[in-house]
This record gives sequence, structure tokens and C-alpha cells, in this order.
Amino acid sequence: IQAPRCTKDNYVVISLYSNWTAREWSLSHWRYLIHLLNQAGFYVVLIGTKDEAERFSADFGDTSGEQCQWHTGMDAQHITDLMLGARGFIGIDSGMTHVAGLLGVPAVAI
Repeated sequence: IQAPRCTKDNYVVISLYSNWTAREWSLSHWRYLIHLLNQAGFYVVLIGTKDEAERFSADFGDTSGEQCQWHTGMDAQHITDLMLGARGFIGIDSGMTHVAGLLGVPAVAI
């Protein structure tokens, strides 16, 4: 494996943005879910496209937070490596959620 995994042992990957805004869940719900996952002992890794970097920065700030970090513009190997190391995947009904399911990662589509 060449792509780095998350340095945390117990993490969940979340893909929350969509090109189709009707599929998106509100930011307050995502933040609350991240809070609940943290309370349950999970670290959160948010993934997105290179074009979503500014949005992640505005919505979640610094990537070195105690609650979560975000990664954007990763290649397919990096994304799948992150997924394979995760305890689970949460996302909107999109390609990334289907990829997690195909990899055998427990996945939930919101």
C-alpha cells in the first residue's frame, strides 16, 4: 500500500457533498453526526474532490482537529486505502458510498 491511511486506529470515512444539492444533508446534521461518532470513540475522516477544498475549509476549518480531518483531491488508491482501513463509511447516495460497499466496508447511505 503506497497511499497513507489515517493515523488513527478507530475511524469512519464520510463523503458528504454532492454536485446535486438536493441529495445533500444539512451541515448542522453532519456536524452533529461527527459529534456523536466522536462521543462513541470514532475519529472522522471527511473526503471530497479538489474543487470542494474551499467548502471544507469554510465548513470545518483546520484539518488537524481532534474531531475530524478532511482530505480533498485524492487519487483512487488513496481513497480506497482510507476506506479499507476504516471501521465504516457514511455518505450520500453517490459513487463513493457504492465503492465502499463494493470493497466490503460497512456503508450507510444518507
